[in-house]
Amino acid sequence: EALYPAVDEELEAEIHCHEETEQKVQEVLREIVLRVAPEPMLAVFQRSRQRIHHPGCNKKVLSTFYKTCWRPQEHPYITKYTYWVTNLCNSYRDEEIVRAIATSCSTN
Repeated sequence: EALYPAVDEELEAEIHCHEETEQKVQEVLREIVLRVAPEPMLAVFQRSRQRIHHPGCNKKVLSTFYKTCWRPQEHPYITKYTYWVTNLCNSYRDEEIVRAIATSCSTN
């Protein structure tokens, strides 16, 4: 007699899918940041929580990301990483960031 219930294969597959998506989101966000900023800045943007100094830029960046890359309704946990790109708004122009998002998401 087993001490633990049988593994739910469907649940395991769902968890695996979400883990893969979360990993892919991080890879794409990293790519977006590196298209706009030099590599040493990646750690700064990953470490610094979101600070909104340019709300218009943040709106354009997030809108583009959610339309082009992933929908937050399907993967709500990805929003915990989007500050990596919204922090770019504090140092770079929105056009440059939006272009990087479009390029990165269309190739992934």
